[in-house]
Amino acid sequence: MKLPRILVFCSLFAFASFSSLSAETPAKNPPLHVNGIVYALAAQPDGKVVVGGEFTQINGKPRNNLARLNADGSVDDSFVGQAGKGIMGIVRALAVGPDGSIVVGGSFSRADESSKMNLVRYRPDGSVDEKFPLAGTPNGSVFAVQVLADGKVVAGGEFSALLEGSASNLVIYNPDGTLAARQSALEGIVFALARSSQSLPAFVAGGNFQVPGSQTQALLEFK
Repeated sequence: MKLPRILVFCSLFAFASFSSLSAETPAKNPPLHVNGIVYALAAQPDGKVVVGGEFTQINGKPRNNLARLNADGSVDDSFVGQAGKGIMGIVRALAVGPDGSIVVGGSFSRADESSKMNLVRYRPDGSVDEKFPLAGTPNGSVFAVQVLADGKVVAGGEFSALLEGSASNLVIYNPDGTLAARQSALEGIVFALARSSQSLPAFVAGGNFQVPGSQTQALLEFK
């Protein structure tokens, strides 16, 4: 039985790429070596895979906590491959938009030469989108990101404010980076986000939280 190409996280120091697995034959592809921890993976429609975490090398090539693999498993030199590029801190979440943009969330102080903290969006060519987010980045860690069907970007984590005021651990940005919505009464931490519709801007948030005045706890759906 043939299965589609997948990436499997194998240990703290490596993960493996399998382009064709069968139930009878074990994969023989060599492991992809990372000298640290991989926390997030995101697949692009063209077969490339974005890798984020806490590392400084991937397959022997210098990378600051963020890298992209080509469809054949080689490191993409066109993406954050130059000195000083990448994320200065930990990448904890990744999402790919319908336009090929890459949203990165985590606990970091800088992205490339930009002063973007904890949340940044890269263009498909690997350059930082300086206009995102216009409403400001979260003032704490971002553990989950998701791009909705209409291009809006959702970020969840442990934070209390943006440039434009308070936001309790969950915020939604319009595609242009302006503020679409924010939670003002979510107490706790958002660890996971998932789209609940391929055609509607709906999603589910999960974590260790509650909404005061309601019975909602740990799981919350937005439609």
